[in-house]
Amino acid sequence: MKNRLLVATMVFGAALMSSGAVYAEPAVPTPVHAADKMVKFSVRNDSNAPITVKIGDSEMTFAPGKTAAVKLAVGTQLVAQNAGTGFAAGAVLAVVSPTLDSATLVLK
Repeated sequence: MKNRLLVATMVFGAALMSSGAVYAEPAVPTPVHAADKMVKFSVRNDSNAPITVKIGDSEMTFAPGKTAAVKLAVGTQLVAQNAGTGFAAGAVLAVVSPTLDSATLVLK
């Protein structure tokens, strides 16, 4: 009798826990429309030479002492094509995120 009660209690408890696990939230939250969101920010070149940056599949050159406004999708990488005083060629300068919205990225 005790064995049946123990087994029935275990089965009932497992059934209660498994039904909640079906609707559980994933352990690592993933943004649903993160790639669709566009972020507007500025890039300023504070060096004495032009800096070429690869943005996704295209390249953009920033003139010395100038500021340029850009609008990119979240997750886009800005990769340096030529070396500067604070970074090497091929270095990832930034990855676009919502925190860059209305900010200024300064390249030296």
